[in-house]
Amino acid sequence: MKLYGEISLKALIKSSAFYKCYSKIFTDDVLISAKYIKHDIENDKIVGDDMKFDYANKLLIQYSFARYIVTSRIHCALPCLGIGTPVLYVVNQQQAEVSSCRLDGLVDLFHVIKCDGDELFYNDLHDKISASYVFNNKDNHIELAEQLNELCASFVSPN
Repeated sequence: MKLYGEISLKALIKSSAFYKCYSKIFTDDVLISAKYIKHDIENDKIVGDDMKFDYANKLLIQYSFARYIVTSRIHCALPCLGIGTPVLYVVNQQQAEVSSCRLDGLVDLFHVIKCDGDELFYNDLHDKISASYVFNNKDNHIELAEQLNELCASFVSPN
C-alpha cells in the first residue's frame, strides 16, 4: 500500500470512516483529544504471567484516570464498572445476534451506543457528547458484584 507521508492510504480511509460515524454524536474536541487504546497484543510482546498482570494493571490505572470510556470491548467495559469509571458501551448491531450468547445480560449493565453500519444511536443524547460530558454508570451491577463477592468469600473460607 502506498504511503502518504507516514500514513497509509488504508489508515486514512479507516480514520475517515471512523470520523464520519463518530462525529455524529461526539464533538471534535473529544475525537481529537481522546486517547485511543488498542488491546490487540502480539503474543511474543507480552510473555509470562508477570508481564501480563503488569500490562493489565497499567490499563486499569489508565481507565481509572479517564473522565469516561467509550468502548466496544467487554473486557474494557466491565473493569470500568468495577473501578467506577463512567463507560459508554458500543454495540455493533450487525454482530449483536452472534455476540448475544456471550454478552446476554451484560449489555444491560451499561449505557449503550448502538452502531449500525456508519450510524450511531444513543438514546440518552440531547446534544453531542463533549469532553465535559458527565454521567454515572448504571448501578444494576452492584447487586451482582455483591453476590460474586459472597460466593468467592464462601469458597475461600467455607466456615
